Amino acid sequence: MISEGELGKIRSSGSYRASIWLTRFNFIPFAVLVWLGPLRNAAPGPLFLLIWVLLGASIMTALALLHRSGAPFVRSGLSWEVRDRHMTRQIFKDVFWLRRP
Repeated sequence: MISEGELGKIRSSGSYRASIWLTRFNFIPFAVLVWLGPLRNAAPGPLFLLIWVLLGASIMTALALLHRSGAPFVRSGLSWEVRDRHMTRQIFKDVFWLRRP
């Protein structure tokens, strides 16, 4: 369990705020993919590939920044995740409710 002091230190770092904003911006290419989904045959194929590449690159960058800020990542199978429920809840709140650290 992460303490309130450690959580405050993580949330006040620049890399944490940058990862939160990157996560927020990831909704834009995802919405474009959903919106253009029915037009997949009419739209050029490289457009969809470009959107997927941008989405994947920004997700990986956001995760790297989150790790760099000090968020407690744990190895889980072939992936990494934040297992601390308090930290996970705080990340969710920061992404969706525009809270300030």
